[in-house]
Amino acid sequence: MRLCLRPFVSAAIVASLAVGSATVLVRAAGLTAKFDAEVRRLRSEWRTEQEAAGLPERTRRKELYTQYSTPEITLCKAATVVPGASTPVSISGKFPAKTAFVMENDQVTLDAGTSTTSTYRAVATAAPDAVPSYGRLYVYAPVSGAYNRCGAVLVAAMPSFELTAAKTGWIVKLAPTAKAYTITSSGASLPYRADYFKPGETTPFESASGELSLSINDTPRSNYTLSMTAGEIGMLMQELQSVQQQMGDPMVFMKKPAREQQAVYNRMNAITDKLTKAQEKLYGDPTVAQKMQDDFGCGTINLQLSDRGVTGSINCGRTLGSLTVSGARK
Repeated sequence: MRLCLRPFVSAAIVASLAVGSATVLVRAAGLTAKFDAEVRRLRSEWRTEQEAAGLPERTRRKELYTQYSTPEITLCKAATVVPGASTPVSISGKFPAKTAFVMENDQVTLDAGTSTTSTYRAVATAAPDAVPSYGRLYVYAPVSGAYNRCGAVLVAAMPSFELTAAKTGWIVKLAPTAKAYTITSSGASLPYRADYFKPGETTPFESASGELSLSINDTPRSNYTLSMTAGEIGMLMQELQSVQQQMGDPMVFMKKPAREQQAVYNRMNAITDKLTKAQEKLYGDPTVAQKMQDDFGCGTINLQLSDRGVTGSINCGRTLGSLTVSGARK
């Protein structure tokens, strides 16, 4: 069953709210210094071996890569690990003798591991303070350094954040709203909610929702950009996504008892009705949407994680502009 939502009244009004697409993208501030150093060391070895074999890359590149071709990876399924824990890693393919296996994530360490011409097995351990990220395993051929790679490890960290906005004194609490990641062949996602509190108050005056999204092809980073959807619509959209995730694989869902299937459909339809009414109420009057954007309009949250804590900014509406925030990761 495919759910179709009734369209918003005005796409222009939606754009004017500047609340983003409810995703989180990992950006700059890499976690690959150790990986980069190891690759530089390997390249130095390969250059020496190329000269010894009479196959310097600069003049005999075609012969070099024909003799020492790119390793093949035929099976690589990301193993999930939480910070401070370990997990087995296994990939299959064609790996000649002296193939090098290097993890592109400094927060994930591999033991010595074992390899044959067709398999590689190791144990990966995530640092206690590891951030959400994938660890791509690079597989390098000897001498030529020709390589292949795959997303071998998912660090399923689920951090919460408590931030203070310097300009307003607001406390912003950002936390996941699910107990586990939703994992697909291309990545993983985790829903998040941001609650905004005025100084001294214990009830949020505004909330926003979004989704932390990790691509299996991303280089690990400690910078995050969160595009959140504020208000009732954001909460309902997140709830709807949660219900849709319960359906998962249609073939598996359809094998569940009819009563369970109907319960999911009923809840999904109820949320859809509430979402449609909320959309009609807000977007039916352009002045309401514009005032919401001007007075609050806090959507994009930029965070930089470090050993010293968390810093960043929140992009809000015309009245507030950009709010500088700092705080801690929990």
